[in-house]
Amino acid sequence: MAVVSRYGAPMTNHPQSISLTRYLIEEQRAGRINADLRLLTEVVARACKTISIAVGKGALGGVLGRLRDHDAGDAASLSSPRRRRTSTS
Repeated sequence: MAVVSRYGAPMTNHPQSISLTRYLIEEQRAGRINADLRLLTEVVARACKTISIAVGKGALGGVLGRLRDHDAGDAASLSSPRRRRTSTS
């Protein structure tokens, strides 16, 4: 007789992975977490994924400015807001 996890997957050396959403729904149905915690966790996870994708694409460069606009030796210039230079080329 095969041993099965609470998610219905056979227990092996490599447990079957499930999505965070599915796990949270199962935990909510079992009464171990409430709906507010599930929703908050899903929203935070979605935000983390969005940030991760943006960082992977280099999209934060537009938020932080360009390295050439700052003096690399001056730490204060990295934290203070500065107007962007407009390029005509």
